[in-house]
Amino acid sequence: MTLGCLNYEDVFKALPHNGIKSHVLDGHTISWRGWLLPYIEQTALYEQLNKKGPNAGYTCGSSMNHSILRDKKVSFSTYWCPSSPLKKFHNNGGTGTGTWDIIDCLRAHYMGIGGSYIHHTKIEWTTGTKNKNIDSTGGCILHEAIELSKITDGTSNTMIIAEESNYHVKPDGTQETLGTDNYTLTFLMGQEWQGSSDQDPSQRDNCRPFGISFVRFQVNQHVDFTGYSNSWMNAPIRSAHSGGANVGFVDGSVRFLNSSVNLDEVLCRFADKDDGQVINFP
Repeated sequence: MTLGCLNYEDVFKALPHNGIKSHVLDGHTISWRGWLLPYIEQTALYEQLNKKGPNAGYTCGSSMNHSILRDKKVSFSTYWCPSSPLKKFHNNGGTGTGTWDIIDCLRAHYMGIGGSYIHHTKIEWTTGTKNKNIDSTGGCILHEAIELSKITDGTSNTMIIAEESNYHVKPDGTQETLGTDNYTLTFLMGQEWQGSSDQDPSQRDNCRPFGISFVRFQVNQHVDFTGYSNSWMNAPIRSAHSGGANVGFVDGSVRFLNSSVNLDEVLCRFADKDDGQVINFP
């Protein structure tokens, strides 16, 4: 995936984005994982998909893309962690024909990194309300395509992709699924746009950046998200591996980050592309 991002950049001179401005008032657009398909040997699938229509990334029962993914039984392993206990396909129990039905559509066990809570924007937002979630423009996978020249901290010091390949765990030990691993989301679900095409979703209080996370917690940290709306905005990097999780950096390398790595001094610095805090890998 990290090498695919670099191959994408070689063609478009920017990293894959998590959505695309459309001329519809509302819509869930194609995620970075969708735009990456031709660069991870999935060109045939990419060419079949509706990429710019209303809700192109929202693979519910009423969408053309849902029919493609379901009927063709689309399956490839790039977006799956072999050690993950999470399901590989989403199925919400519907028949596949209803407006909100999701049946046998490919999930992803990896998320893009959009920055950190230290590098936050003016607005803390979620659907319809400003509350506990924090949005950032400090990362590499955002609603806009980021050029490598904007990664002033260096490509080897900046994260782009991380695991979300395990259940989230609350402080009391209870396992739960967050939006990215058990909602009406598949690997195609990207940025939600509200309003006209020239509006920046990071400046609105009812847009949601599916498929990415803004680092706010340590790797595998146990967090109670009760009261948070759309808590996957700040979902911790997490895996079923012992002691940490795998993370991809913009230079194409993959490293294992320990769960005990310092949040503010290390993890957030790796998540932000241009904070001027260049650190050595622990």
